[in-house]
Amino acid sequence: MIFRGSVVVQLILVAALAAQVAPPSMAADAPAGQAGTDGNSYFPLTAGTIWKYLVSSEMNDKAEKPYVQTLTAGAGVTSEGKTLLPLGDEVYLVKEDGVYLYGHREGDGKVQALDEPRKIVSAKPHTSEAWSASGKGESTYSTCLGSQSIKTEAGDFTTQCVFSSTAIGADAATTRSISRYFARGVGLVRETVSEKIKKPDGTLSIRETTRDLIAFIPIRAGATTAPSPAARSTTGPSGGNGVAVEKLLVEGRKLAAEGNARGALGKFAEAVAADPKLAMPHAYKAMAHAALGQGGEAINESDLAVRIDGSDSAVWEAAGRVRIALNQVDRGRAMFDKAAQLAPTRAGTIYMDLAAALAARNEPKLAGDVEAALKLAAAADPPSADALFQLGQSYANAGKAEGKAYLQRYVAAADKLPASERDAQKIQVAKQMIRALDILDSAKGR
Repeated sequence: MIFRGSVVVQLILVAALAAQVAPPSMAADAPAGQAGTDGNSYFPLTAGTIWKYLVSSEMNDKAEKPYVQTLTAGAGVTSEGKTLLPLGDEVYLVKEDGVYLYGHREGDGKVQALDEPRKIVSAKPHTSEAWSASGKGESTYSTCLGSQSIKTEAGDFTTQCVFSSTAIGADAATTRSISRYFARGVGLVRETVSEKIKKPDGTLSIRETTRDLIAFIPIRAGATTAPSPAARSTTGPSGGNGVAVEKLLVEGRKLAAEGNARGALGKFAEAVAADPKLAMPHAYKAMAHAALGQGGEAINESDLAVRIDGSDSAVWEAAGRVRIALNQVDRGRAMFDKAAQLAPTRAGTIYMDLAAALAARNEPKLAGDVEAALKLAAAADPPSADALFQLGQSYANAGKAEGKAYLQRYVAAADKLPASERDAQKIQVAKQMIRALDILDSAKGR
């Protein structure tokens, strides 16, 4: 993230960006035994969350060209009965005691599992805690070194440092040392890797790599798990047993939010059986099928939901989510457009949900589509406050003047919300970024 102007101005702006508060679900340590399926407080993996890192490397003391790495947490996937959370090309498994690297995703999306999951960080890391892992000719020993203060371009952080040492090969011809610094509510703030390879002639080849956090863009928990509910009766056109169906839908949504797509599918199937003439149970059942990779069943259920009640915006939105999850992006976007047409007063929320669904694909080529969806959400009447904030933050992050207008609109929109719905800290961050942009503009004018 590079801005023109004085270093002081740059630091003011990045400090304001770093002050954004993580979603409530990531704000505190996960209770023991309740790590959840979106990671834990030191390794949050809520779908749609974005991290940007500046990566710099040296090979035998010769510097290589640095680059910016963007990682986006994807929606949970199921493999061998386990719910896995993708982050870039890697997939993680959340256990009660922490987060584990489970394996990697191949080009076709299939998960290539490690010999055994490797623990990355504990749910509640503490000094001197240690663990080890081994597999395919290598062994790793990890220990928590305790609390350390770290400063990156994204701000100042209090972190827990986890140091890992890996020996590779029977004679340990290759050794790798990694120090990872995790901040609560943010995740990995800094990573330093030193890899030494012993050559046949006895000399060493040494690569040093550092990843520093330069931007963290969280997303509110639950934003990608279900369409926003329309204002309509659960009983729908059939006049069936709405209370029983609603109870099953609530239970199914809870399981889906926990990453248990198979359990959620069971509840939604029960809701369909209780009243097959209702659209929403079919819509939720379709999303559960999509989460399980059951494309045919997902499309059949979502199409059926649309046929049952094509006047319900939430039904169209669910159908759009299914199509996007199945990589039918154009078709899915058109369904979100239909939902917005049916419920113009909810268009801001609907297009914000579209942005989240697209971001969850974790595909760089969709970055423009995500931005376009955010702009539609911001242009709606009423606009999505979250879209205004994310656009303002993104443009401010890039040093673009239009970020100020979006942030000002966000502050104005937030002021109109009921007191219980206002995020005071987020409003404060927006105001800080506006002031930082003003300072940057003044510096440019000198």
